Amino acid sequence: MEPDIFILLYKSYVRPHLEYASVIWNPTYIKDIVNIENVQRRATKMVTGLKDKSNQERLLILGLPTVVYRRERADMLQIFKILHKYESVNLENIEIAPNSNRGHKYKLRKQHVKTRFGVNRFTNRIVNNWISLSSDTAESDSINTFKSSLNDYWKNKDSKFTYQH
Repeated sequence: MEPDIFILLYKSYVRPHLEYASVIWNPTYIKDIVNIENVQRRATKMVTGLKDKSNQERLLILGLPTVVYRRERADMLQIFKILHKYESVNLENIEIAPNSNRGHKYKLRKQHVKTRFGVNRFTNRIVNNWISLSSDTAESDSINTFKSSLNDYWKNKDSKFTYQH
């Protein structure tokens, strides 16, 4: 299959199934994460001339980030929408830390939890990625500006083309 046709088909028919409601159901077990990544890995092997290349090389050539990266990006978009009032969500577990001189004004505070599921809950798993964003990115004035800024900020992120568990 030719790369341009593959990308069109993959983005239209496969990716939506892998990412549907990922902010809610984000997998916590490594075996589940690997199984989801394997769907993309197997699909990219169908592209003409890429079967013998490594998964990372195939993703780079096709310009497809890992599913883990796409889930992290979806989480960042969701918290941006919540904090900037694009979506009305009552999340009692999200605490904005008091203003500090460092970073952006939307610093979130991580909750102390005792279970693995508590650690992987949306309100906890997003904190590290969110507070690491630049103030220009976190304080963007629109969703499209945020997406563009996030893509620029994360262009060299480790999980973009390589999944390591």
